[in-house]
Amino acid sequence: MARRRNLEENFAIESGRANAPGWRGPGQRTTDLAISKSQRIASSTLQLRFDVLNLLNDPLFNAPNTTIGNINFGKITSVGGFARSIQIQVRLAF
Repeated sequence: MARRRNLEENFAIESGRANAPGWRGPGQRTTDLAISKSQRIASSTLQLRFDVLNLLNDPLFNAPNTTIGNINFGKITSVGGFARSIQIQVRLAF
């Protein structure tokens, strides 16, 4: 009886689906890089900018499956986030 009450306190059970509140997934981290250079040309300014998002191309895993009874319970089955993105900008201000 005490075990059943403990189960109900620790899990939110709704229409046959049980989710574990407060469970955490893997850590998320990305390393971004931005380099810029401004150069005066006569009365104008030329600006160059190079941006790289997720420089090390670290995968960002989604949270594990929390459906009790599912064959994938506790497993991470997908990757979220984004892959490395490179952007180059050129601006001429006059």
